[in-house]
Amino acid sequence: MTNELEQQKKKAQRYDLEVGTAVVAGAFIVVLFLHILGIWGLISGMGKGDSAPPPPKPPIQTRVLPPPPPPPPPPPPPPPPPVMTV
Repeated sequence: MTNELEQQKKKAQRYDLEVGTAVVAGAFIVVLFLHILGIWGLISGMGKGDSAPPPPKPPIQTRVLPPPPPPPPPPPPPPPPPVMTV
């Protein structure tokens, strides 16, 4: 019984390894294809600048802002309480 379990575990490990290898190989092929496509695009003229550059923008106008007004003075203190005589 334990021998069968060990064989099943080995098969599962082998399957995981095969699936992982297939995914890595597929990703490598996709990346390689994209690199070849990009190089082909640059060579065939997609990277050539046939259009004129945009006209330059006017310089930004800056100005100095006046300093903010001072804060209002604090309110006067309240009057003293009335003196109570008995």
